[in-house]
Amino acid sequence: MNIDRDILNRYNRGETTDNETNLVEDWFNRLGEENVPDDNELEKRLKSLDRRIKPQKTLNRTIYQWGAAAIVIILSSFFAIFFYQRNAGANVHYDNIAQIKAPDLTGAMLRVGPSTHINFDGWKLYDTVTVDGILITKIGQNKIAYLKDSHIRNDVDYYHSITVPRGGVFYVKLMDGSSVWINSDSELQYYVRNQDLNRKIHLNGEAYFEVNSLLLGERRVPFQVIGEAGEINVLGTKFNAKFMDGISSALLEGKISLVDHRAGSNTAKNRDSSIILSDNQVYDGKNVFTDSDVNRYISWKDDEFDLTDLNLQEFSKILSTWYGISIRLEQDVPATKLVGKVDRRKDLASILKMVGQIIPIHYELRDDVIWISKQR
Repeated sequence: MNIDRDILNRYNRGETTDNETNLVEDWFNRLGEENVPDDNELEKRLKSLDRRIKPQKTLNRTIYQWGAAAIVIILSSFFAIFFYQRNAGANVHYDNIAQIKAPDLTGAMLRVGPSTHINFDGWKLYDTVTVDGILITKIGQNKIAYLKDSHIRNDVDYYHSITVPRGGVFYVKLMDGSSVWINSDSELQYYVRNQDLNRKIHLNGEAYFEVNSLLLGERRVPFQVIGEAGEINVLGTKFNAKFMDGISSALLEGKISLVDHRAGSNTAKNRDSSIILSDNQVYDGKNVFTDSDVNRYISWKDDEFDLTDLNLQEFSKILSTWYGISIRLEQDVPATKLVGKVDRRKDLASILKMVGQIIPIHYELRDDVIWISKQR
């Protein structure tokens, strides 16, 4: 679907008829992810919307140290902002396994203050929120991008966090141009002011990073991912970071140095030492090795389960996180290694049926817990 340039120009000036306005806005909302514009083009479109649509609501909230901050919602056609308690929501009850489906929406929450959260699930393409001169816009399904506005304040620090619940994946393009995919049951915290000076990311869970190389004069600005069990330092690279029961990482491209703070690790004994990873190398929490299929460590980013070298005990933990239900194995289940990949948008019953073709198992739902045992 194409729009005549004359109609677009008149739309930007607020001179279109009701039918033409509906036509333009329908076209705008139908733009697919493959047509996501670059930052300059995106800003032009957003400014056009700013002239066409007045801010519909202003919320004043105390946000960290900088006092009352105005959050202005500027939307192409619809907006949704929610105040969210992390532990809110009742537990889901299932009568049978067939009811357990893959999640349709991420339920991801952006926290911009102690009590202010934004949920993007109800947003349309290019719906935008402005927080103290920082533009945050939806650029695709479960995807947002930060854009720096000329009115951004430089005398305060902005610290945002995104929480992705079980059964979701979320993408964010940071202010410095780096891209981050956040996996299910994970939280990412990051600075959004002066990110050219402070590129420290705090991660609880798993995320995949494509880091934009950044120069300050002739000096490269480091990018650091920090977790409870250690830290990863990079200059410009593509890697997966996992801070779950320790620290592990898979490097697709570039170079990173990794420090494991856990007792017993080599780097824990000497904080000045670090583990260096190069292309296609993996640190699994114990050893460094080269993997010719390093992309399998980020299969979750493309909505796939990669079963390579996993036994059912390990895979059940992944399934539990994704589908949001407890899965327990009886002691008689064999530790047979699984193989292959499977679409994680399938319902849980289909996944377990596929596993049953590799390992003879019996599974049943009892009191909202799935019990797996050896087939007799």
